[in-house]
Amino acid sequence: MKVRGAIGSQPVVTLIDLGATHNFIASHLVASMGISIDETEPYGVRMGTGDSERGTSVCKGVVLHLKELHITEDFLPLRLGSSDVILGMQWLETLGVTKTNWKEQTMEFEVNGRIARIEGDKSLGKSLISLKAMARTLSKDPYGYLIELSNTEYQVIPPDPVPLFLQDILSQFECIFQEPTGLPPPRAMEYKIITKEGTTPVSVRPYRYPHYQKGEIRMIKEMLQAKVIQPNNSPYSSPVILVKKKRWLLAFLHRLSSTKQGYGARQVSHSCNW
Repeated sequence: MKVRGAIGSQPVVTLIDLGATHNFIASHLVASMGISIDETEPYGVRMGTGDSERGTSVCKGVVLHLKELHITEDFLPLRLGSSDVILGMQWLETLGVTKTNWKEQTMEFEVNGRIARIEGDKSLGKSLISLKAMARTLSKDPYGYLIELSNTEYQVIPPDPVPLFLQDILSQFECIFQEPTGLPPPRAMEYKIITKEGTTPVSVRPYRYPHYQKGEIRMIKEMLQAKVIQPNNSPYSSPVILVKKKRWLLAFLHRLSSTKQGYGARQVSHSCNW
């Protein structure tokens, strides 16, 4: 839980940490405010980041103000990162019975016969880190995540201009390069499949398509709207066959015509690669 406080007239960010055995104060804050220090036996502290810090001094009788609450404690000066002061078990065990709601970040306890209440500042839960500090942390820990969030903008890039030597050709044959909007022009000879008189359609069971092929069949509707194909109601077989190759092969069955000549019913397809 982080709260805003002050030491004298200097605003500080205070972290109330159940995992800290002692109270700590940022060494840069001690130097800038001229807080007196006393030499002590060398000690080592393992920080929450996994780093180990060593110290040889202590700041005694530092008064920390948390709103209307005045706390006088001894602090060990160390490099603390995003917090200026850490209140650990050294202070918490002096409070006796406390009522803490970590979700709402509130703490209540009795001081001199009255209930004191500390409310955490949720906005202090996020802090900036310098690139140098991040590189130092990643060099000691082989695992880490770097996530960058930013606003993205896109710009429509116009297509490359057509080379000059192709512009005349494209202009001359412009109709060829347009999207088709109808059936091919009539031919001198139409293709037919000749069947014998009295021939009946071959019995072919319905060809069911799995769900993942429905997207390919959607092209039929688009081609009908463009009028590049026309409806086929041939009784001989399904009008469309999908063949799985490197790309989908879409096959359209030609209409069969019945005449007095020929060799019986045959199934012929016209294929398009998609």
